[in-house]
Amino acid sequence: MTQLHFGPTCEASRTTDSADHSDVFGTSDPELTLDHEFATRISKDVCVDCGSLTTMLTRFVLGDGIAHAAYFASLHPCAEPATGWPEMWIDAIFSESWDEGSADRTTFGCRIGYVEGEGYPVCTLVDAATEHPDTADFGHKLSAAEADKHPALPEFRRLVGFALLADDVLRVHMALPTGHPGLAQRT
Repeated sequence: MTQLHFGPTCEASRTTDSADHSDVFGTSDPELTLDHEFATRISKDVCVDCGSLTTMLTRFVLGDGIAHAAYFASLHPCAEPATGWPEMWIDAIFSESWDEGSADRTTFGCRIGYVEGEGYPVCTLVDAATEHPDTADFGHKLSAAEADKHPALPEFRRLVGFALLADDVLRVHMALPTGHPGLAQRT
């Protein structure tokens, strides 16, 4: 199963920036921008595990100035006791046309958080949008196994890396410092 990591020196990256960015793919991306034309939806709900408020948000991303993706993030404040890292779930929808009712939509999902044996958060593919209704808006919700083999997986990786750097709400939730190198692919 594909796992994406936050960088080669993530323990140090919680407070300082890493100098070696050679294996990072989530660096700033001049082609992608958050779409500020559409109002971002942010809501809060009570976490069933710890009773804290969970933040859920929806963002739209432009690629070269046109609609590229939409993502839904669920930010859970529950920290892993051994590491203190919080958890986040991201579902991202891609479409060629973005036409209403179009059959060309595909949704990927991932979980970002503690994985036993790792000293920093790991991004792991999961079944997409399991908490969202089965509607045309989400198109084909990929299972983790389907996503791992899907030709658009590199674009999903790119989007998650971009979101973790460009979206202040996500970056702050994961305690990534400004200028953090982003996600690195585990080899």
